[in-house]
This record gives sequence, structure tokens and C-alpha cells, in this order.
Amino acid sequence: MDSIASLYNRFENLPMSIERWVLDNSAVLKFRHIDNSMVVHFERLVENPEKNYRSIVDFLNVSWHKDVLNIGQSIYENQLAEDNMIKRYEQVKQDFYVPQSIWRNIFSDVQIKKIKVETEILAAKLGYREDKMI
Repeated sequence: MDSIASLYNRFENLPMSIERWVLDNSAVLKFRHIDNSMVVHFERLVENPEKNYRSIVDFLNVSWHKDVLNIGQSIYENQLAEDNMIKRYEQVKQDFYVPQSIWRNIFSDVQIKKIKVETEILAAKLGYREDKMI
């Protein structure tokens, strides 16, 4: 649910945030069985960035460079940021962090139920367990 919470912080619209998560992750299902594709769960990526980025680099068959892990310039930095892109720019400049269920501080019980109802089937297909939802 941290991904949806992040979208909600940017869009300030729960239905739009849920829809965006569903659309993005539905696209993943279409490509996950193709040989030249790799599914990366954000939560796993930030739990061990070097290990997971090395796996991505190996998959892409490119050379590893330690700068992959450095926080640096963003493509958003040189653009005129408006609305939710200002928030996005600030997010991508942050160091890696392991999500700590920020959604618990953002969503009400009613909102959490709505999110689970609208995402649980897709989340399960992506390998998320209910106790570690999204």
C-alpha cells in the first residue's frame, strides 16, 4: 500500500491513485513471462539496493558501476515542475529507504478496505501476500 500512498500524496485523489497502481501493475502481468523482461518489486529493490541493482544490470548485460547506487541528478531536475511533478522530483532525490507502512498514517480504515478490495486479486497475481500488501 506504500506505492498507493505515494501516489495519493502526489495526486491527492484516492480513486486516481488506485487506478494508476492497477494500470501500471496490470501492464506488468502482460510482460512478466517474456524472456527479455524482468519484474522488480520496489519493496525488494530498496531492501537490498546493491544486490537487486546488480541483478538488473546483469539481466541487461551491461557493466556494473558503483555510481548506479548514487543519488544524483534526476530527469525531473531540468524541467519546470508543476503540481504533482514537484512532489515527484523531491521523491526521486531521496536516498533509498525501506517502506515502513506509511499508508497506515495516511489512510482511514474505510480507505484501506477500498484499496484492498480494488487491488487484492492483482496484488496476489504479482506475488504480494496480504500481510505484506503492496
